[in-house]
Amino acid sequence: MRKTLQYEEGQVRLSLREEKGYSMLNVNGAHLVYLNQTATDYAKMIMEELEEPDVVEKITKKYRVSRETAQKDYEQVLFSILTLASRRDICPFSFLGIESIPPFSRELKAPHRFDLAVTYRCNNDCFHCYMGGPKKTPELTTSQWKNVIDIIDSLDVGALIFTGGEPLLREDLIELVRYAKNMVAGLVTNGRLLKGEMVSALENAELDHVQITIEGLKKTHNAMVCSDAWDETVQGIKNCIDSSIFTLTNTTLTTRNVNEVPQLLEMLSDMGLKRFAMNSIIKTGKAEDAEYGLTPEELKVHVESIRDRALELGLEVVWYTPTRRCDFDPLGLGLGLKMCSAARINVTVEPDGRVIPCQSWFEGGGMGNILKDPWKKIWNSPLATSIRNKEYMPLDCKGCPLEGECTAGCPLGDVGCKTLAG
Repeated sequence: MRKTLQYEEGQVRLSLREEKGYSMLNVNGAHLVYLNQTATDYAKMIMEELEEPDVVEKITKKYRVSRETAQKDYEQVLFSILTLASRRDICPFSFLGIESIPPFSRELKAPHRFDLAVTYRCNNDCFHCYMGGPKKTPELTTSQWKNVIDIIDSLDVGALIFTGGEPLLREDLIELVRYAKNMVAGLVTNGRLLKGEMVSALENAELDHVQITIEGLKKTHNAMVCSDAWDETVQGIKNCIDSSIFTLTNTTLTTRNVNEVPQLLEMLSDMGLKRFAMNSIIKTGKAEDAEYGLTPEELKVHVESIRDRALELGLEVVWYTPTRRCDFDPLGLGLGLKMCSAARINVTVEPDGRVIPCQSWFEGGGMGNILKDPWKKIWNSPLATSIRNKEYMPLDCKGCPLEGECTAGCPLGDVGCKTLAG
């Protein structure tokens, strides 16, 4: 069940997925709240846009509670939803009194997000590309991608992201974004094709958010992406910031760019950016044997320094990389728990329809093909099951008190993927 609602606080996009004995409410693709049956009923009626007196009457009759109790509970549920949708500066547990549920404590029938790699073609050739660089591969047609979106819709998945390669090289991307308008839809791009007309078209197609990769100042960025791309990327960022599409950037930290990231932050802040994301090298593709990656000790120092400068500039900071807590602790830096989400929180559909655990996981044969195989078979494939069972985890991580909320970092490191793939 999905609904887009308009309030004084702004637009709220809700997706409700019911599981056995509970439900999950996705708020703007950013928060996932587990609901008991009573809260589920309130959420459904809010999404059906019933007036408050009607909600109170239905709850009073169904649960035999007083009108005062029903009204108070309704107001609390609505307040929590609107707060989660409009405030990123609060802790939902302490501010709203929401109970924390241990990560991965409940098994799901589908992920919370699909990443659609609609093409592996690209107009950059980044030296650290996890795909190994631009590729010409078989690609699904527009009609087939719409079928994929329909399948995702049938699974009650509330969010998807168009990625690649460079997804804007697909001439039908606007049509696909528009087709997915009932979901929270995002775009990951290098920004070079985000001209004014393209951004306007994405706005009209109701794209919710865009992430643009920028690796440093001009000389560094162009060297890392192996193309004279910086001017186009920066203009693309400016065009998106000036639009209604929520915009963030992402930077991969390496020995070649990390020292100038504070200057990059200042430039992006002056442009009006509000959220800056960063990650470390993913050991796959061109970067499998990278010598320009940072050690955990170096990452800890630089991530903390970058976070401090970003906060001084009023920028929200996001750290993406699944990180072993014994290497350095993102939670202690205020960056949240960072664990592997592959084949559980998200999966990726490749250009030909093959499903893989995440955008970087090319080994192990994949999970199946979304247009050829039943979803249950894909979701419970040997590769997906082995990841959810954490079979990649090194022996020295077994039994660690933080095992459940750390998951040994990224499986694509020195052990994981090679172990599972044989």
